[in-house]
Amino acid sequence: MKAICVVDVQNDFMNADGALPVPGTDKIRGKLAQIAKFARDNRFLIFFTQDEHDGTEPEMQANGGPFPLHCMKGTIGQQNIPEMSPLGYTLFTKKCYDVFDPTLGNNYIEQYLKDAPIDQVFICGVVGNICVEAASLGMAKRGIDVTIWDDAVVFMDLGPDNNIGTSWKKMAAAGVGFGLFDSMKGMLL
Repeated sequence: MKAICVVDVQNDFMNADGALPVPGTDKIRGKLAQIAKFARDNRFLIFFTQDEHDGTEPEMQANGGPFPLHCMKGTIGQQNIPEMSPLGYTLFTKKCYDVFDPTLGNNYIEQYLKDAPIDQVFICGVVGNICVEAASLGMAKRGIDVTIWDDAVVFMDLGPDNNIGTSWKKMAAAGVGFGLFDSMKGMLL
């Protein structure tokens, strides 16, 4: 079965006034709205990952990590952007960047992927070289055919070891493919 995975399109990342705004998300909002409409109109299987923090996580600055408080459980900042609503969907919350992390990720996603059964996933969202990369590598490791929609993902340059180029190399080495939503949506039907 084919599915769309939407990674972390939350207000705190997607809005300029969010707690941890990602530069360039304004450029993919229209494409995300098209993807949501496509999923609704075609009753296509779509699932989401979403940060859900309580402030105790190691990634928070207060705990020695690199990030300020963001996507705090129950806040508007944790909610998905309006372009992705209302969708009937499955949501996998996580307390770190990697939805497959055995401690802070989501213990249910692996069973969900098996039970569906999902064998091909198209991914969009933020941030390409953090959460999107972790989700795509986790799915590829589990034998799922993964494609990143380049026109619906934002990457950040976080230095010579963490940027779009290094991320693409890691994902490509794991068998992850890349494409554009508009040219690939026909493959989904």
